[in-house]
Amino acid sequence: MNQKHSGRFFPDIKGIAFAGMLFFLILLFLNLDCRSQSFFYFENKLPLSNNPAIVQHSFLILEADGTANARIWYIKPGTNDTCLFECSLADSIFTELSKSDEIKYLVPNSEPRIIKGIPDSNLSRPRYIFNKQVGAGAVFYLPVSAEYKTNDGQWLGAEMILIKERNLEDLSKEPKPLLQFYNRDDDFFKYVIKPVSRGGPTGIIRKEKLYLIVVANTNDTSIGPSVKKDLENITKTFTGLTKDLGMEMIPTIISGDAFSKNAVELALSKRTLKPAPDDIVVFYYSGHGFRYSDDTSRYPRMSLRTDSKTQKRSEYNLRVEEIYQTILKRGARVNIVLSDCCNENVGYPRPEGKDILAPRGSETWPGKLNMENCNALLFPEKPVSILIGSAEVDQLASGNPNVGGYFTSFFRAELEKSLYGFQSSTSWKKILLSAKEKARYMATSAICGNGRCIQRAEIRITPDQ
Repeated sequence: MNQKHSGRFFPDIKGIAFAGMLFFLILLFLNLDCRSQSFFYFENKLPLSNNPAIVQHSFLILEADGTANARIWYIKPGTNDTCLFECSLADSIFTELSKSDEIKYLVPNSEPRIIKGIPDSNLSRPRYIFNKQVGAGAVFYLPVSAEYKTNDGQWLGAEMILIKERNLEDLSKEPKPLLQFYNRDDDFFKYVIKPVSRGGPTGIIRKEKLYLIVVANTNDTSIGPSVKKDLENITKTFTGLTKDLGMEMIPTIISGDAFSKNAVELALSKRTLKPAPDDIVVFYYSGHGFRYSDDTSRYPRMSLRTDSKTQKRSEYNLRVEEIYQTILKRGARVNIVLSDCCNENVGYPRPEGKDILAPRGSETWPGKLNMENCNALLFPEKPVSILIGSAEVDQLASGNPNVGGYFTSFFRAELEKSLYGFQSSTSWKKILLSAKEKARYMATSAICGNGRCIQRAEIRITPDQ
């Protein structure tokens, strides 16, 4: 094997792939954070036919996966009674007005939870309208208005008196306004005011290391833009995470001109991948995937051709499950192998669906790790190994150039919510099943053949959690 194709980033290794090194250096110098979460404060004025207008005050937490949680209060007309309730919301990709990605609706997806008073039913289920924004090479959404359903089934637009966007740093510096919506003993309020602990001068405080191997076919014109977004996002997530944990990350970026079968085999070889028993290995692939009709594995093959005219598909591929077995032999405590690619008989371009209602890009504020969840997921007492294919047998993997592969997007969102959230899961199974369901839902916004795409991730966790 020719080492010059590896894309591995070690200052003392000659023949390094320049594209992979340059990409990782850019991430380091930009000091990218891995969270994407925004907080909004609204004041909505609702005209009423027989009463003075009501002003509703809302505090909304918008997550990277298009879900949100809102706390809302108002004073009932003609009284001094305060109504306070909480509602869960989600991106609705099939609302009657969402015919394009320029407008998104955040709609209630469960019954409201009453905290104080008895709110009117037609005022407790607002929907928020967001407009698409493009800035600094990223796509995100900002709220512009709210609507409420009247007793006769019509939607009534509210006047937006005030919209303020906040990030975690803003809230931490000035948490007092949150007391309109939360008690001091509420989990979210305690999360906001919790101090951030950082590592020493070097940033390294843990003995465990994280080996990150990212393989991305960014040069392929049919899928390149979406794959580039996957490469950027997955690398950003683990770069930010290891920095916040005080861990050393050993990255191997195989993309651009460094993309090749030889580079992948070298990255997985015994002389290159040498984790200690307490380390973490993450292998991620984004590109073309396929299977042969007689393949017995439920997981796809990675297509690693760089020239379809001179390289046979049968010779330039690697089975995802075989890569998983190879990594298991290296003996790390936590092993994660994720392929976001098609699992069909023939290689197709990635089906393109709608954007995700995502908040503004990553913050520069250091995240507040949930160390209980970090310990359970990343530093468990017993080894855990995870194998993920973004699509089941004979299914295509869909996505969008603005967000990348759907499964990758939701995997990142669920992982980050668990590692940084104030209420989240310590179960890999719950994280992955949630990502699977959200990716399945978003995939139905893409067209596969003569109908909507059906995409369900293939997941194996050992031991099962």
